[in-house]
Amino acid sequence: MVSLDAAVNLAFLVLLSALLAVLASKFVFRTSPIFFAYVTFNLLVSGFAAMLVERYLPGWYLHFYIFIIVADFIINLYVLAELGKNVLRFNGAESSYWEVACFLFLLAAVGIFSHTEWAVLPHRSLLSDFYYLAMRVSEVLAFAAFLAFMGWSTLRGLRWPDRELHIATGFGFLNLAWFAVCILHTQWSEGEAYHRLDQAGGLADLIVLAYWLHYFFVGAGGEAAVQAANAASGKGRDDDDAGPTRRRGFARSAFRVARNAERK
Repeated sequence: MVSLDAAVNLAFLVLLSALLAVLASKFVFRTSPIFFAYVTFNLLVSGFAAMLVERYLPGWYLHFYIFIIVADFIINLYVLAELGKNVLRFNGAESSYWEVACFLFLLAAVGIFSHTEWAVLPHRSLLSDFYYLAMRVSEVLAFAAFLAFMGWSTLRGLRWPDRELHIATGFGFLNLAWFAVCILHTQWSEGEAYHRLDQAGGLADLIVLAYWLHYFFVGAGGEAAVQAANAASGKGRDDDDAGPTRRRGFARSAFRVARNAERK
């Protein structure tokens, strides 16, 4: 019988592969290259490479996954910046005021860290504790970035194009879900409850992948038809700004794969 971990990992790879194929067919890499690179990284590195390292080089798995955590967070920051630039261009804004976003990020990070603590267990190895803390810190910083970006967008009163809004909505859901996992890990830092929390985070990953896949496969196609009709009537705008405006302000979160390394 297939375990829940194996089923989630298989679904993760299938959905990511399908999403990457759809993004490539829609030429999303032209207007959102960092988001495209982010999906590619998660498929090839967080997905296939991590699976191969876990199977053939188990002694290096924690080292490799720490690299994934750091690289994933850095790419997430670049995706955040890309979303911001696309939204600013859509609004025709001349000034970005990134210093405001940085200040909000520092404020949120300090505020969250001051109310968050995790257990470093004596029977775990130094590497395992570092892995555990790296996961928790990345989740806090991702949530702080989510709050900062949401605050920056709200203060600027920015309108969001449909594509960026859907990308940001998925990131926002994941950011909130993984932050909740992070907080709950304060009480359960090992054992079965710890593993169940990571599985819940993995299911949140699948929900967002399905959401993005549906949008880019169905919704984005509908937008293309609207754009073609608008272009024929002389009402079209640049392809980089594709999609109607839905509402003001939103943000995104870090997308990552939850794995229970301690079960080794």
